[in-house]
Amino acid sequence: MKINIDILIWSERLLELLCILLTLIKGYGFRSKGFITKFFSIILFLILFAIPMKLIPLFYDNFYIYLVVIIIYSLIYIILFIDYSVYNAVASMISFLFALTTAKKLIIDLLYIIFSSYYNLNYDNIFYYPFFGITMFALTIFYQKHPLKTDFRLPGKYWFIMFLIPILAYISEHMNKTD
Repeated sequence: MKINIDILIWSERLLELLCILLTLIKGYGFRSKGFITKFFSIILFLILFAIPMKLIPLFYDNFYIYLVVIIIYSLIYIILFIDYSVYNAVASMISFLFALTTAKKLIIDLLYIIFSSYYNLNYDNIFYYPFFGITMFALTIFYQKHPLKTDFRLPGKYWFIMFLIPILAYISEHMNKTD
């Protein structure tokens, strides 16, 4: 039985956004907007996120566009529904994305080292999704229990670096690959 990798990638991206939204709500609180509840807002954003990721070919399998889209959706969610300082919530969201990107890279590299002699058999895909799921769950719990709550604003240079680091980590990953 062949595992459909497209479905796994798509569901992984949905789970990443879900983890970000749950972390933001738990760490910073939810601001009610009329009839919109926490549950409804999460479902709405997941549906709005899933539609372009699955239907528009440009969005599929392009990390840069995916990263920009997940940041934009998270920013909109923070502005609309998070009941805390936008700066702190955005800093936590960027930190969470960086941690996920780093964890993904480390898991991929570890599995490649372990299964490099069997790489054509796709053992890495069998083990990657459970390992990454556990890592996502652990990071979500950590960021929920330890949200960034400060009274000061970070300088612009820090924001630039926080947005740039996940992109540079991905570029570094792809520069090291030999096809």
